[in-house]
Amino acid sequence: MFRHWFELLKSTEPADETIETIIKEKQSTVDPVLTYSKPHPPIFIRGVADFPGVCTKLIELIGVDNFICKNEQAEFHIFQLNEDKPMRIVIRNLHPSTLTELIKSELELRLYEVKQVTQVIHRIKEPRKPKIISQCQNCQAYGHTKAYCGYSPRCVRCGDDHSSSACPNSRQDPMRCALCTGNHPANYRGCTVYTNLQQRKKSNLNNQKLHVNSSYKPNHVQDSHPCNTTPYNPPPDQSQTYTRATQGQHVKSYIPPPTPDINSLMSSFVSELKTLINPLISLLTQSNHDIDEAVNNLTTLIQSAAWEATKPNKTHNSKNNYPIISDQIRCLIIEKRRTRAKYQVTRLPSHKSAYNKLANSLKKALAKYKSCEFEQKLHSLSITDGSLWRETKRLLKFKTASPPLLNTDSSLAVSDAEKAKVFRVHLSKTFYPHEDIHIPQHIIDVENYLHSTLRSARPEKYFTPYEVKSMISNCSQKKSPGFDLITANVANCLPNKAFILLTYIYNAVLRLSYFPTLWKFSQIIMFDKPDKPPDLPTSYRPISLLPYFSKICERLILKRFYTHIISKNILPFSQFGFRAKHSTVHQVHRVIDAISTSLENKCYCTCAFLDISQAFDKVWHEGLLFKLRSATSNIATISAGVPQGGVLSPILFNIYAVDQPSAQNTIAANYADDKVILSVHNDPLIASKNLQSHLNLLSEWYAKWKIKLNNNKSIHTTFTLRHGLCPNVTVNNLPIPALVTVKYLGLILDKRLTWQNHIRKKRLILNARSRSLKVLLSKNKFSSLKTKLQIYKSILKPIWTYGNQLWGSAKKSNLNKIQAFQNITLRKITMPHPSSLT
Repeated sequence: MFRHWFELLKSTEPADETIETIIKEKQSTVDPVLTYSKPHPPIFIRGVADFPGVCTKLIELIGVDNFICKNEQAEFHIFQLNEDKPMRIVIRNLHPSTLTELIKSELELRLYEVKQVTQVIHRIKEPRKPKIISQCQNCQAYGHTKAYCGYSPRCVRCGDDHSSSACPNSRQDPMRCALCTGNHPANYRGCTVYTNLQQRKKSNLNNQKLHVNSSYKPNHVQDSHPCNTTPYNPPPDQSQTYTRATQGQHVKSYIPPPTPDINSLMSSFVSELKTLINPLISLLTQSNHDIDEAVNNLTTLIQSAAWEATKPNKTHNSKNNYPIISDQIRCLIIEKRRTRAKYQVTRLPSHKSAYNKLANSLKKALAKYKSCEFEQKLHSLSITDGSLWRETKRLLKFKTASPPLLNTDSSLAVSDAEKAKVFRVHLSKTFYPHEDIHIPQHIIDVENYLHSTLRSARPEKYFTPYEVKSMISNCSQKKSPGFDLITANVANCLPNKAFILLTYIYNAVLRLSYFPTLWKFSQIIMFDKPDKPPDLPTSYRPISLLPYFSKICERLILKRFYTHIISKNILPFSQFGFRAKHSTVHQVHRVIDAISTSLENKCYCTCAFLDISQAFDKVWHEGLLFKLRSATSNIATISAGVPQGGVLSPILFNIYAVDQPSAQNTIAANYADDKVILSVHNDPLIASKNLQSHLNLLSEWYAKWKIKLNNNKSIHTTFTLRHGLCPNVTVNNLPIPALVTVKYLGLILDKRLTWQNHIRKKRLILNARSRSLKVLLSKNKFSSLKTKLQIYKSILKPIWTYGNQLWGSAKKSNLNKIQAFQNITLRKITMPHPSSLT
């Protein structure tokens, strides 16, 4: 590539003249006004074998009429200079009344060749209103200024009838406000007159609207430039511009309407609900139909009032969600793309080298940018604002894939609708009593008892509006709503009349022993169980989302119900599940204490860990009603079942299993649906015999109340220091699998209670959890030591401290595994100098 003078090739001067002579003559003929001479474009010639010869030949041919590249049919090309390209400019800060012809003439006067003026857009906005109220410096009153004041002057310091500059008092004299006669100057912002005026002004600030020329226009706003519907016919010799072509048309850009203030939303919601709820207060709930109708009307009114108060805004998903990068990186990206395009055209090695160099520079710049961003993110982690826990949750949460589900006919359900249909069929079979367990005479006795007349009981104390309102305000605000979409925030905004109506409904539920039908409907969310095949519907756990007011009703009933249960001592001593001041560690302690006693006495302790198949999903409703009537008659007709996620479900299941048989020679330990039976004796045969007798009693009771045991998950094990083991036991003539170790309520128990397997398992879990958090713990020198210690104490430490009251007496060789992990983790957190470790 070499530069050449295009004009010199077109000249008619003799060829024997030199280049300098020709240039001087050409410069002498140029207009003295136009002293600027733009350079000429370069010429590219392909297939050059002798470059000096080509230069000599071109110098000899300067001034000849014919162009040698065209005559010789050489391959060449030239570029259009930037000076010859049309210029596109943007002019800002022009008044809307400026004509396009005036803009064009002014540009032409400045030696610009203007072809057309397009896209003249006017944006009009209201000026920002001051937040403070203007005050007159003459009379000290608010609402006007000194230039437009005709009142007599008043002093800003003493409040007398003279100007502030002519005040005779000194600065040490006490001040007096000219407006409120307070002990402060008149321009003090804490003056009562000013604060009252400012409060009046704040009430009107929420009604401000943005006046724009767009598709959303309030009725009381007019366009600053009304649309001209008169058709415009341009002259035939004049090109039609974009401005004239779109004259009279409305801009179709979307600007969402202004979002109302939260205070106005709440006031609008409350006022809307008050007007709609007045006719319902006088509604008498004297029958089951009245309760259903009152619940339906209340739900409809709350939904309509909430939707009327909060108009949904149209959201447009923007695809240009690019990260914010620096100008240097942006320039490198542009230059790299430009160099790559040049290399793809020329295929020259020099262009490829330049492209590779820019690509490597861009990689280093992006790596440095990401490192700086990560450092800033680690610096900003804090315990108070929740950013630390969000980051740890993101690191520990593994997003599992959602594979297709397997139908009963071996077909695959791929779409969401097909999966929902598969789950519906599965749940319809799940929420049904076991069909293979059927005792006709017992079922008849239960049905006859249910249809008999209730015993006369003392009426229960009714709910009060204060109790209902307190229960709603004390409930968690993060609970997911049910199918009616009524959230806790909406319930807290209800007026007093709504709480009174809710109290009427809850008291009618208590008086008539009828739970509303609308509050029994629930949305079911399926959560996959760990270590289960994800393509089977049985590998998912159903969680029910009940309506919010249904949860409040259950909590109110549970409050009265639990008091009755505690006073009557209905629950057995062996049941520790879902009871106040009873935890899993307490129940495991009972089991470990019995095992340890047997080991100290050199006895055999044979245990059966029973697992109930679908305990909460297969509860027999008639049997539950039978036991509820025997416990308390006030809430006899609660037949909502025991959905997982309900407030009453745990206590209802405990009542359903309250009369399980017990034996004299065995120990029972219950935690909800987890049951353990222990039999201790010197003779292994007698220990197994006593355990088998208790299992036989349980088998009869389970068949009577339609409960089925899962033999595959039930475990039989023997704890002893001797070599022999106890004989196997059976349930329903099926042997229970015998294992050496068993996991009960989070603790792994082995034959001799050495805790070796439990500690090894905890160490593996700690290692995996520590690897997931190594970004925040070991490879983090930017967060504070307090933050990293808080992560360790909140996430890692509870893993191995659970149940340490029981396994803390293990051998030192086993405890050293936990101690070694703690030393390694704390060393990574503190990052001490290597010299301090020696």
